Amino acid sequence: MVRESKSPHSSPTFCVRKPNGKWRMVHAFNKLNAATIPASTPIPRKDVLHVTGYEVPSLAYTIDARGSSQ
Repeated sequence: MVRESKSPHSSPTFCVRKPNGKWRMVHAFNKLNAATIPASTPIPRKDVLHVTGYEVPSLAYTIDARGSSQ
């Protein structure tokens, strides 16, 4: 549900027509983007990441254990 807000923390929401004639709901986050502090550390590259011992138990949830894949 979308409702009107006068909060200083709200962002305007409106609809624009797409080239195919359908509508897209968009949010104007200009004020939020202006107030956001950039990350002080760069995002690590995926080709240099490694798995530590602390992360190994969580890998069990991502392994496909169905009989058809064994």
